[in-house]
Amino acid sequence: CYFAHVHYKRHKPHHSYYPRADFDFVIWDDGFTLHDDLTLIEGIEACGFGSWENIKSYMQRPQSEPVEYL
Repeated sequence: CYFAHVHYKRHKPHHSYYPRADFDFVIWDDGFTLHDDLTLIEGIEACGFGSWENIKSYMQRPQSEPVEYL
């Protein structure tokens, strides 16, 4: 509405806004979603690169999932 300068009834284009995104779509062949990818990056930042077991725990991945797939 902001970029299109839309005014409809009580809707005004100058309200505060936030970007919306769908993070649950698959982006990799292994089935990782965008949410998984972002959580992986956050896990690396929080746990340190190479701490794969801790990163897997941070990501709340299944215990049966091999760490190599991260």
